[in-house]
Amino acid sequence: MIYNFNLGIGWASSGVEYAQIYRARMFRNIGVDAKFVFTDMFPSENMEHMTKNIGFLDSEVIWLYTFFTDFKTAPVTYTLSDLEKKFTDLNYTKTREGKICRYVFGGSNNFYTAYMVNDHDDFVHRVELVSNGFLIRKDYFTYGRVYSEYYAPLDNKAHLYHRRFFNENGSVAYEEIIDDDRVMYKFNDKMLCSKEEFVGYMVSQLHLTKDDVVLIDRSTDIGQSIIMNCKPARVGTVVHADHFSEKDTNDDYILWNNFYEYEFNMHKHIDFYICSTQAQSDLMVQQFEKYYEKVRYVKGYKRNTFNRNKRLEQEALRAVKQAVRKGIPILFFGGLTDMAEGEGYDREHYDLPYNQTALLRQILKITDRVGFISFGGAPYDMEFPARCKALLQMYLGGESVGKACADIVMGRVNPSGKLAESIPFSERDVPSYGYFGKQGRQKKALDDVEYRESIFVGYRYYDTFDIPVRYCFGHGLSYTTYKYSNLRVKKNGQTSYEVSFEVQNAGSMAGSEIVEVYVKNPNSDAFRAKRELRGFAKVRLEPGECKTVTIPLAERAFSVYQNHEFQVIGGEYEIQIGASLQDIRLYQKVEIEGREVQCLLTLNNKVPLSRADFDKLYEGKRTHFSQTMPGEFTTKNSLNQMRPYSHLARRWLRIGKFAVRLMYFPKPMHDPEVRMMWEGIADGNIDSVCNQSGGIVKHKTILKIVRSANRRK
Repeated sequence: MIYNFNLGIGWASSGVEYAQIYRARMFRNIGVDAKFVFTDMFPSENMEHMTKNIGFLDSEVIWLYTFFTDFKTAPVTYTLSDLEKKFTDLNYTKTREGKICRYVFGGSNNFYTAYMVNDHDDFVHRVELVSNGFLIRKDYFTYGRVYSEYYAPLDNKAHLYHRRFFNENGSVAYEEIIDDDRVMYKFNDKMLCSKEEFVGYMVSQLHLTKDDVVLIDRSTDIGQSIIMNCKPARVGTVVHADHFSEKDTNDDYILWNNFYEYEFNMHKHIDFYICSTQAQSDLMVQQFEKYYEKVRYVKGYKRNTFNRNKRLEQEALRAVKQAVRKGIPILFFGGLTDMAEGEGYDREHYDLPYNQTALLRQILKITDRVGFISFGGAPYDMEFPARCKALLQMYLGGESVGKACADIVMGRVNPSGKLAESIPFSERDVPSYGYFGKQGRQKKALDDVEYRESIFVGYRYYDTFDIPVRYCFGHGLSYTTYKYSNLRVKKNGQTSYEVSFEVQNAGSMAGSEIVEVYVKNPNSDAFRAKRELRGFAKVRLEPGECKTVTIPLAERAFSVYQNHEFQVIGGEYEIQIGASLQDIRLYQKVEIEGREVQCLLTLNNKVPLSRADFDKLYEGKRTHFSQTMPGEFTTKNSLNQMRPYSHLARRWLRIGKFAVRLMYFPKPMHDPEVRMMWEGIADGNIDSVCNQSGGIVKHKTILKIVRSANRRK
């Protein structure tokens, strides 16, 4: 059997559908069995009418949505008479105009509207039920009721939330649960969480053999599901149009047509391609040899868990060994996944996800010729990534990060970014370590996060107190080198200066250098950072090119904030020009006239500050929400904070947790999206929970909760 996969079909079909019908006629003529599978939903028309219109036989057509029912592909034969048998005992009035027939029951606001196939017969394609002015249900028919759609009013519109698909005897075959763009499919023995899983399950239920052939005519959103589930059948894809962009292609990179990109990238899993002409076929062979034999992708680990997957690890290690034998470098893509970091919850440790660490450790035993491509929004332990030959930090680069990363790796773009933060060796090196609100295994600790490092935030702490870091603030490498020279510091006023110097590209590749200007403070035991970034600039340079960079330093560069104002502090400062905090290239000392430092604390005080030193320095009462007691609660507190004192808070926590489980079923509570929602409800202030509930939680309800918590004095 040959299975041909497509998305949809219409009355005005495209070249893809015409190619399919030519193929179907050819298969008939030579006696080859073939099926044509369509995976789109067709609510406005009976699909059989459109497939027959172009020339398909009913026996050749498979529709994804009736595959799991015993309904066959057939024309509409269900009539108004069949419909009227359902409400023979009810009083109603019947009116018809063209293709529309309406039944109004007892003069009420409840009515059926039937939509016929055409305006000259009684064949019913669809029936809509309206109750009290709201659309409730739509029923779709061929020779019986195939499926029903269920609606609820939302924002004065009919909102589709459910579909049921039936067998010929009226029993439910399966259900589709709809939440805007998200869908789930419920069977008696399983739950499928996406349209892709649904397609994959259908393919698996074809029970394909090595004698079967699968042809993909359109692959958008279904290609992966087909390829993952079609073995041991042979699988091929039909190239119906121009397959690449010639103007965006060079010797190192080819831009495929979006419709075929996935099948081309998965060429290792495709048995053959069908092209329109021999010339196109020859060109594709040349392109595949040129661009694809250089790159192989192996998954290695799963992003949605921290647990190791031995099968994926072994597959990755085999690929690494093969690459080593061929002298091919390894790229390891890792960093912080959605499971490790996200909005609405804190990270519980500083480590790289365990499954990544385990795999990378094994790879480095085979070869150190590895480039680690890092993604994530924050620092993490880079012990093993730092052992690789190269490390590329992409942070959270958005939807174009893939191409940007490829451009850097292939040398089409010279990287020029510099770290805006220090990356410490260990979480214990962070000054606020031990003062964070604890989660997970440390649930008994307070939710509050205390930053007692005062002014010594980030690099100021590590630099001032000589704490070694793995990668310092301002660090960043390039494919070229830069030379700094001719520093000139010009006074522009009593306490302001203008700094100028020259930067030259000493390498063979064009690039951009970020130059950094630091001001080193006078040597003393004053409560000040050793030095601070006071200016920077990004300069673009061609190979051999030299430019003069000028950066102003206002009096704020030599000031501290005291007594509710910025005050210039006198003494000998040092102007430093560097490629990073730890790579100072030029420096010059200047004498500044100003006041003497008068501070309550000195550098001899331990950082992070003790509670007493912190209060002494910042004068004023600090708020600790976690220590709020009955009588002090407001709507700015959370349900978790009021939980020990309010049965209403405990009740609403249970309701909220149940609602989150139901909303995201079958995802577990530790899923990042679920976790963010739940912790927003439990730990966000209840005023926000009320405002974001869409009217489910009333303002009077949260006031009752607050009053309930405050009664326990």
